[in-house]
Amino acid sequence: MASGISYMYAYALYLFFDFAGYSAFAIGFSYLFGIRTPENFRRPFLAPNIREFWNRWHISLSWWLRDHVYMRFVMAAAKGGWFRSQHLASHVGIILAMGLMGLWHGTQAQYILYGLYQAALLVGYDVFARRIAGRLPRLPVPVRRPAAVLITFHAVAFGFLIFSGRLTGGGSATP
Repeated sequence: MASGISYMYAYALYLFFDFAGYSAFAIGFSYLFGIRTPENFRRPFLAPNIREFWNRWHISLSWWLRDHVYMRFVMAAAKGGWFRSQHLASHVGIILAMGLMGLWHGTQAQYILYGLYQAALLVGYDVFARRIAGRLPRLPVPVRRPAAVLITFHAVAFGFLIFSGRLTGGGSATP
């Protein structure tokens, strides 16, 4: 159990430093040629919720999925009247976009599950933010943000454990 938990955190950090390092290298190299390349990671592990995490993590992929899959689906659904609720259309769009993100990484079960897990987190957060959060007592400001960041980090780290394939029997690089 303890080795699985330590693997989860180590793998989350490994993915971040490995991929963010490659991105930083590409950004720096592009500057040598006078090309301004935007950041691809903006302190994602300090995000206070999963939506903010996806605005900070692998920005080029997550924003592409948002702009070209999610938004187009939601606009088509609204125009076509496919759903009675705009929230349901949004949730289906999230599932579609994040499911596609999982498939973008590969067709193995771990990647598909990872995409669906991320979709569940995003949909769950949307429902929580709209229906539940306002009814809960507010924590003091010095506690609220660190608690939100900690909860988000643990949810993300568990997602990376799914991504690693360790839970599904698939293989992935170990840190």
